[in-house]
Amino acid sequence: MPLFKYTFLNVFMKNHSNYTVTIPYKSRFFYSTESTTNFSLTYFFIMIAVYILALTLSGFDSLFATLAMHITTMFKFMKIQIDQLELDLRAGTNSTEMHAKLKGIILKHKTNLSLIDQLEDCFSFYLMVQFLTSSIVVCVVLYELTIVFGWNEDTVKTLTYLPGAILQLYLFCWYSQNITEEASMVSDHIYNIPWYLSDRALQKTILTFMVKAQKPTGVTASKFYMVTLQSFQRITSTSYSYFTLLQTINQQ
Repeated sequence: MPLFKYTFLNVFMKNHSNYTVTIPYKSRFFYSTESTTNFSLTYFFIMIAVYILALTLSGFDSLFATLAMHITTMFKFMKIQIDQLELDLRAGTNSTEMHAKLKGIILKHKTNLSLIDQLEDCFSFYLMVQFLTSSIVVCVVLYELTIVFGWNEDTVKTLTYLPGAILQLYLFCWYSQNITEEASMVSDHIYNIPWYLSDRALQKTILTFMVKAQKPTGVTASKFYMVTLQSFQRITSTSYSYFTLLQTINQQ
């Protein structure tokens, strides 16, 4: 970091005679960092801690994305089986075999719904905290951009941090949106099969399955609201509203 800062000052700034190495983040310690040894150890500890924190957060986000893609793929495989059920009905497959195949599809649908519940139990509170902090961060960063003048180090930090915060928020909403869409399309695939070619018992089972699949499902943020792309739109618009409010107060 000191090397990057020194390079930045040499390239973009004309006067860098007063360049000094400081702690990268403002912190308070129970000891003095004025001595060279304490300063070096503290600087090294902060950089390692920030790296571990960033690695942990990225790993946590990657885990959510991987699990979300897995659930989405499971729903896609199930829709392929429903389409195959249509071919079996048109081919006149016997009723016993059709009941067995439909039962397997229903069990897989229950399994997929349980996977969504498990994903929500693990990440629901984290998503709620993430959305709250992200809305505040975006608002504060936009406000800082209005009070930072000129091309300096603070401007570069702000411009590089804002897209990352927005992208992280968007990815959570995008993966959750995929789960919601794939789950809602199951009922459409069931309705499109020629259910009228089956016997009455199979028709009742298909109707019950279709009603069950029509129930909205997805990942929520602590049960307050469904996490979708609409959530991303609401959060960004709310952050911008807070930003305009702060800017108006500052101008007054």
